[in-house]
Amino acid sequence: MDDRTRTALITGIIALILVAVAGYIILRPESGGQVAPWTSESNSGGGPEEPQPIGWEEDTIVIIAEQDAYIDEHDPSTNHEPDNVLKIGDLSGDTRLWSFIDFDIRSVIPEGSEILNATLTVVRDTYSSGSPPGPIYIHVVVEAWDESEITWNNQPTVSELIAQLDMAEWSDIVVDVTDYVQGVVDNTYPDYGLRLSMETDNDGYSDWCDYINSERSPPPQIEIHYKYPIYASWIAAYGPWLALGAGLLVAAAWLLKSPKLRGAGR
Repeated sequence: MDDRTRTALITGIIALILVAVAGYIILRPESGGQVAPWTSESNSGGGPEEPQPIGWEEDTIVIIAEQDAYIDEHDPSTNHEPDNVLKIGDLSGDTRLWSFIDFDIRSVIPEGSEILNATLTVVRDTYSSGSPPGPIYIHVVVEAWDESEITWNNQPTVSELIAQLDMAEWSDIVVDVTDYVQGVVDNTYPDYGLRLSMETDNDGYSDWCDYINSERSPPPQIEIHYKYPIYASWIAAYGPWLALGAGLLVAAAWLLKSPKLRGAGR
């Protein structure tokens, strides 16, 4: 191997080393160059701090209820999931009918997303009685529950009121739940769904309404418009360095196989 060939080879090796060092400096975890999507669990052990997204994307999605059922204070030990309907109101003015609806929000909306708008819709069925005894109260459920087991006696605990819907007559339930969905995504609220309830008006009459459940159409749903963070993928972060290194290797190989260089070595 003559001096020119040796120089070209050494230059290529040095260039590759410099590229590797530069890539490490720029992309090492301490500099914030993480390439995988960040989650709160990934930083639980005191690892790298949360990276900054390289951009944001907007999307709209409709989440259908995973499970739902109503409970009856007049029949407190019976599970009504087989009834295939949701009920809200009161019976004889002194016992209540409440409904529970569960949406699996966290499995759909990425962590770190910003909820721009979220609307809960529950469609009225064909059967009702009387007039609404009062507003519909919507609370956050804070305990796990099962639609095939829930009764009035074992109903899960709820936390604060997140929405109140006044209605003069029975109609579809359409209410803004943006703060609730954001809370679920941010882990401020648990992801166990919502309770829809009314209090009795003690008028001696039954005032209730049937609503369509998740086994029929259209099911209870939340339409969510949100934007989510975009982080650098592995290819986007490391691809340019790999391409440059590959280019230098090709160039070094070309130089080694150059006829002029082979002739100079004779």
